[in-house]
Amino acid sequence: MSAPSLIQWWTVQYARGFGLGLASKAPGTLGSLLGVVVGLAIHAGLHHAQILPLVKSSLGIVLLVALTWVTYKTIASYEAQLKIHDDQRVVADEIAGQAIALGMLPYDIAPLSPPLLALTIVGFLVFRFLDIKKPWIIGAIDESWPGASGTLGDDVLAGVIAGIIVFALSLSPLLEKIPVSW
Repeated sequence: MSAPSLIQWWTVQYARGFGLGLASKAPGTLGSLLGVVVGLAIHAGLHHAQILPLVKSSLGIVLLVALTWVTYKTIASYEAQLKIHDDQRVVADEIAGQAIALGMLPYDIAPLSPPLLALTIVGFLVFRFLDIKKPWIIGAIDESWPGASGTLGDDVLAGVIAGIIVFALSLSPLLEKIPVSW
């Protein structure tokens, strides 16, 4: 496979969520589930990193921005190749948006712990609600921004809002009532 065809193959695969976008039912939800895996992988990697908390947070932001940039370039290329906009088969925007929501979880919460899993479920549900209903400015971005900016922009904002909600919940005393072991 030559370099251009490899890049085109990668573009199609990532844009479609490595086949998840081809599902006949709920492709966006399946893409979001892949985003959960990506977000939790970022969280676990930074949780175990032996670096200062400020550096962990900065690195988390850098990783999420890089993921967003790669996703934007992928969607822009895919839409240009197929001459379509916001195709249902494109779920890379859900992957990135969901990863953003979970990438904002505090890195001091142990990976796969009950508190983290509870926050993950809430983050998933809040992101999906915002992505499907598109309230307020999320819908305006989806409808008025052209090209890949519109395809991805609403999911990035939904991810940021879901992330802020989940982060705020992580500070709640209610989280302390969840047992920390199985």
